[in-house]
Amino acid sequence: EAARWYKLAAEQGHVRAQFLTGTMYRNGWGVDQDHAEASRWFRLAGEQGDADAQHQLGVSYQSGTGVPRDDEEANRWYRLAAEQGHVNAQYSVGMRLAGSSKPEDLRESARWVRLAAERGHVHAQVRLGYVYWYGDSGLPQDDGEAVAWFRLAAEAGELNAQNRLGLAYSSGRGVPEDHREAVRWFKAAFAQAGPAMPDLALRIGFAYARGQGAEKNYAEAVGWFRRTAEQDDYAQYWLERAEQLDLQALPEHRAAVQGLHTAAEQGDAQAQTALAEAYFLGMVLPHDAVEAIRWFRRAAEQGVSDAQYHLGELHALALDAPRDPQEAAHWIRLAAEQGHIRAQYRLGDFYRIGIGVTRDNVSALVWLSLAAAGGHEKANRERKNLADRMTPEELAQADLRLREH
Repeated sequence: EAARWYKLAAEQGHVRAQFLTGTMYRNGWGVDQDHAEASRWFRLAGEQGDADAQHQLGVSYQSGTGVPRDDEEANRWYRLAAEQGHVNAQYSVGMRLAGSSKPEDLRESARWVRLAAERGHVHAQVRLGYVYWYGDSGLPQDDGEAVAWFRLAAEAGELNAQNRLGLAYSSGRGVPEDHREAVRWFKAAFAQAGPAMPDLALRIGFAYARGQGAEKNYAEAVGWFRRTAEQDDYAQYWLERAEQLDLQALPEHRAAVQGLHTAAEQGDAQAQTALAEAYFLGMVLPHDAVEAIRWFRRAAEQGVSDAQYHLGELHALALDAPRDPQEAAHWIRLAAEQGHIRAQYRLGDFYRIGIGVTRDNVSALVWLSLAAAGGHEKANRERKNLADRMTPEELAQADLRLREH
């Protein structure tokens, strides 16, 4: 009944009724869903200046829903709505300009994003936080500003902002270092994301293992590693390491690990790797990021694939090391080329997504297939899913490269 009355008013030129009639057709409320008809009504309202209709036309042209896809038309309608103060349109204009290589477009992008952020648009607040965090879009790098915007979005429940605020507190960027606050925000983000963001559980697990931001608790550490181990190889790795520890024999473990120092200093690469793991996990020896990275690097440079894998993961996840996708891919590749199954899976994933390397489905399939051949179940599932989306030519290239291995 509402749809009938809205349409009667719309046919008489009532602007708001035209927008609402378009909304009815877009969603199938009281009428058969019809995106073309929805766009027709949005256009009538938009041409009379209705900002909601203008924004919706921008969405329609951007996605090609009800109208042919047309980026120029999408930009035009978004900007008309944005200039009237439509907050979602302001964010859309800002984000569409963010992909430009022109400095003036990037500055304009930041201006529109800020307008939306200042009016409470959560995604705009997150975007502005990243802009200041990295010094992007013509704005200076400013950790304090970044954290301020992340906090606004985090307090509104945005999980990426909660994660980023946790990272800020754990590293002391833009705020005083506070590991308890870091854990609080990581837990808030994990409550929303769950295993979809496995590094959150990994960070919380390390907090309990090290007594850094949480009371030292072996069972809690293992529990957090276990929560995401099925989704994340690195969590599985540390779950296995933690479960190997006999809590009743910790003094003996400490004595054994401390005894590795002499062998490590003399160049024993396996001792260097074991010592690095002990410093990194922080359950047997006190956590020491500097010592962990130092010993991982010394072992990796001697060709120990586990150490190379560790360095790759630490740089990929920014765990006690700067996030550096290229450095991560470098070390993961060295381990993968030695037959390290987890590294082969990770390198395949890097190529599939484009982390530290150019996205390449052929290379992704090759490395996922090698990991699958080594018994990696997740690699096998991802290999099958990827192969289903590839062309016959790409599959043939991958098969040829696999034969060479």
